[in-house]
Amino acid sequence: MDRIIQITNKYGLILILLLAFCLRVAWISKSPPSLNWDEASFGYNAYSILKTGKDEFGVKLPIFLRSFDDYKPALYSYLTIPFIYLLGLNEASVRLVSVFSGTFSVIFIYLLAKELFKNKYIGLLSALSIAIEPWAIHFSRAAFEANLALTLVLGGIYFLLKSKLKDNYVVLGTLLLSLSLYAYTASRILIIPILLVFLAIYGKNLFKIRKTLYLIIIFNLILVLPIIITNIVHPETLFRLSSTFLISSSTPARFLSYFSPINLFVRGSSEPTQHIPNFGMFFSFEFFFWVIGIYFLLKKYTKEKILIFLILVAPIPAAITWNWFYPARVLPLFSLFSILIGLGSYQTIIYLATKPKIIFAFSILAIAFLTLYNLANLVTTLRYLLPYEDRGNWQYGMREIVQEIAKNESNYNTIVFETRNAQPFIFVLFYSKYPPDMYQKQIENTAKLQIPRKSFDFGKYIFRDVYWPNDKKDQRTLLVAPDSSLPLDKVKSNSNLNLIKEVNDFEGNLLARIVGLR
Repeated sequence: MDRIIQITNKYGLILILLLAFCLRVAWISKSPPSLNWDEASFGYNAYSILKTGKDEFGVKLPIFLRSFDDYKPALYSYLTIPFIYLLGLNEASVRLVSVFSGTFSVIFIYLLAKELFKNKYIGLLSALSIAIEPWAIHFSRAAFEANLALTLVLGGIYFLLKSKLKDNYVVLGTLLLSLSLYAYTASRILIIPILLVFLAIYGKNLFKIRKTLYLIIIFNLILVLPIIITNIVHPETLFRLSSTFLISSSTPARFLSYFSPINLFVRGSSEPTQHIPNFGMFFSFEFFFWVIGIYFLLKKYTKEKILIFLILVAPIPAAITWNWFYPARVLPLFSLFSILIGLGSYQTIIYLATKPKIIFAFSILAIAFLTLYNLANLVTTLRYLLPYEDRGNWQYGMREIVQEIAKNESNYNTIVFETRNAQPFIFVLFYSKYPPDMYQKQIENTAKLQIPRKSFDFGKYIFRDVYWPNDKKDQRTLLVAPDSSLPLDKVKSNSNLNLIKEVNDFEGNLLARIVGLR
């Protein structure tokens, strides 16, 4: 037992970080099975900035990415640039920012839990929890800007907690919180309550650093000033925030839904890209430790009021939107729940240590077996089930379709591409590595002037429904559409046919039919 404690003290955090990184990076190009349109947008905009210094719309060094008229904060794309430079434009290079963000979150949870409870072992157990939990792994394996923002928010909270608002750590803490505004829209709502929590608790220290405080306020105002100016000059950049904002009589119910054991430990989320099949956000067995953690937290509520207050404000960005149980907006809350689970695990081990050695050993082995069994099940699901069962939620097949188009596009003057739900233009740009400077010029007088955007055409690509009775008369045109628009019997009967290529998934289901007309 003493040997295990020695190894834990010396190598525990390193081993947890290695485990966390491996769980996040393994099969990163294949699970999730393909990029969704937001990931492709982050990737292509990073590629465009790397090549031209401008985003896809020709905006120089943008703060927000117009993308699909949702104006995403651009920080994720900027951080993706080095990976694209080194690895090229592909799935892995786009997702690695999230992989590393998820791994750094483990470090900050360790530091935060250790600082809150002044106990290294609670820190290690909290770090182990977030390292292996389904929600943390899932959001670290795809290009979720929310996952990047989580790391910045956790870092900001830790350094503010460490500083107690009276030394230079407060500069670093507020810097990270301000940077999170450039990462994810929900941070604009969450940061103010977080700062108010620390001001309410440590406000008595403010007079001790009033000169430094003035400098900190000025520095952070300068840092966020570009966001403020952009929002004023271009109010359309507030679209993403305003389109999801909703306060109604159901707001308290939405708030409480993020504390529901059913949502957290059993059902998970119904959002298409925010769940792992057959898993809740947390492992079911963690409910036991979560409850124990809550008990001990409330038992010492006067001492641990910071953690309590942070848990209470963390769901606000999600509760005031119209979605029911939208996990991406409450990742800071989930990370704090991981600390509760770490606390509950620690208190359980302390209690078991008072029992006879045989009971202690059996109980620890049972917990270890339960953890390893669930983790093995999760890894198996990530490797085999998620790419198979959830492929429809991740726009599976766009890569394969674009690759087939690329083999033949030089023989045609026009390419008509039909798909009604998957924003096909961004996948064509991404997978064909379409020259950004050329694209910017081609849309200069069309898409750039349309708000909201109505035309997605560029170069020889036209994005609309295919209508076979009319389109079959075209010459030197490549048609890309599902069977409903390009029925096989009618296509084969046309003498003007030059090419039929069917792109299928691994079950043989038709994704698209590609037809070339002379």
